[in-house]
Amino acid sequence: MVKRLLHIVFIGAVLACSDHSYRGDADAGVVEEELVPVMVVVGDPDHLIVTPSGKGQGAIDSDTKEAWEDASIYVFAFKRDLQTSFSVTSQEDSEWCLLDGSGDEMGSLAGKKARIGMLDSYVAWEGINRKIYYPQSNQPYDFYGYYIDDIPVEQEKITRTDDAVQIEVEIDGTQDLMTSKAELTDDQLYREDLTDEDRLDILNYSYSAYTAKRNIQPVMYFKHHLARLRFELYPGRVEANEVYVDSITVRSKDRAIFTVAHKADDRMGVDFSMDSTYTFLSLRETDGSRLRRDTYHTDYTGDYNLPLYERDGVQVGGSLLVAPDTQYEAHIYLKERGKGNNSMVYTYENVVPITCNEGYFEAGKQYTVRIGVYGMMEIDVGVEIVPWGYGGSITIDQEDRYE
Repeated sequence: MVKRLLHIVFIGAVLACSDHSYRGDADAGVVEEELVPVMVVVGDPDHLIVTPSGKGQGAIDSDTKEAWEDASIYVFAFKRDLQTSFSVTSQEDSEWCLLDGSGDEMGSLAGKKARIGMLDSYVAWEGINRKIYYPQSNQPYDFYGYYIDDIPVEQEKITRTDDAVQIEVEIDGTQDLMTSKAELTDDQLYREDLTDEDRLDILNYSYSAYTAKRNIQPVMYFKHHLARLRFELYPGRVEANEVYVDSITVRSKDRAIFTVAHKADDRMGVDFSMDSTYTFLSLRETDGSRLRRDTYHTDYTGDYNLPLYERDGVQVGGSLLVAPDTQYEAHIYLKERGKGNNSMVYTYENVVPITCNEGYFEAGKQYTVRIGVYGMMEIDVGVEIVPWGYGGSITIDQEDRYE
């Protein structure tokens, strides 16, 4: 599965248009009788966060196409028509549903599986049907994509209705969830070789054999639907250098309804309100393995007169992808070895709330939780948010308490 994070929502130049309705073949002329393949492009990542190897290995920052290496996405294409029902599979009616997984696996309700090419960002279809063609008409289709990492999904967990496709999911803290609906970009619509009449036809017939023949393909810019937490340690005093992080867990909702396609675009996303229960998600390494023991501690030898967060910090492990919420309960397990002839190892569980000034941890944003360590049991919490990237930083400590 792949993952990598946050609002990091892809920002595409998308043209807002009030009328994308299909107006029949008369406007643009019937497409010549030839097979036109369905091609989809994944937009250039903008600080994309997915995980490598498709193994649910936590979020990794990247602004290159390599972020998608070995990642699979799933794609639907539905006829743009008020009567179209998303419950109809391509196996049942390939005009209404041009693209889904039922052509590869009988009865499948999932999208058509694909991988992103590393050379040109075009997707390569997987499964039995490696080539899909548009109907020989100018009928436009709406394209939806979703990324579900390595979350296992049984067919009974997928629901397709007239208006939506939804999946019941359960996250474990290492998995990214993203969706996209293809929209025309300014670069596509305002090419120098197009006339105003061409642009009107493109608006009406995207995406179809008509637009594909003009090399205007659906482009997917993916949006993240979880919040990302990163953890950093800062030394409150020299003794903190001997304190190690043993593990960090965060209490979060983990069961949700993932709406991967909807006729109302703003209804796509993840809804955790289906279940009121919480579970503890564990911080792991960036490769998905268990957090390394006897590894994470500060080793600061600089000036302790500097403000706490101007001292050198240490990032702990990878990051956690959690349900958006107003606050989280974090359990930070610290340990310290005895001094001198004392070979004992002492451990302590610090239970701290994590909140932010905005009052809500938003989907698609990343937050750094800064932990000021003064001793194994001395991290009582005062939280402040510091601007950082597309999200913010959360500070855990009450420095004044120790000065």
